[in-house]
Amino acid sequence: MFDQSTQRGITIALNKPALVTGTGHSITTTVTSSHVCNGKYQTPQTALTNATLPTTDYNTGLAFKNLVGVASGGGQGTVVVYGYLEGGADGIASVKCMMGSVEALDAAGNFLRPPQFPAIPDNVCPFAYQVLKHYGQGTTKVFATNDWADSGFTNAIVHVAQLPIAPQVA
Repeated sequence: MFDQSTQRGITIALNKPALVTGTGHSITTTVTSSHVCNGKYQTPQTALTNATLPTTDYNTGLAFKNLVGVASGGGQGTVVVYGYLEGGADGIASVKCMMGSVEALDAAGNFLRPPQFPAIPDNVCPFAYQVLKHYGQGTTKVFATNDWADSGFTNAIVHVAQLPIAPQVA
């Protein structure tokens, strides 16, 4: 028998928005994206070109945490999840970003312990995550503030229909 009280609608990105880093610290998507949030079709999101990222974490409302590099090697890394807000209008205002745990990197830029995904609110449909690493430079970098091309600051974008159990970081 189907139990209505424990079943809920699925949240899934139906196609790949082809998220890439834009100029400076912006993002670009090259296709219109469709998604379902809690079983309900949402407004399709048209492609974005060099759209400015939010500077606060959607979960906390606070500025994103710093990633500290070490000049003689090592540093810090994290994972940031990109998602569309349920019922959001078309455009960058519907893109929400949530940062996972900040973890240490060795001198070669490998995680000593993989970062954990952040909590994802029920009203957000994840469509990608980005692994960020800052190492080998005695500076501090901040997601959505520093230029993607800054020395010692690397990123890798992974497109998802739904989030996996853990981020792929190698």
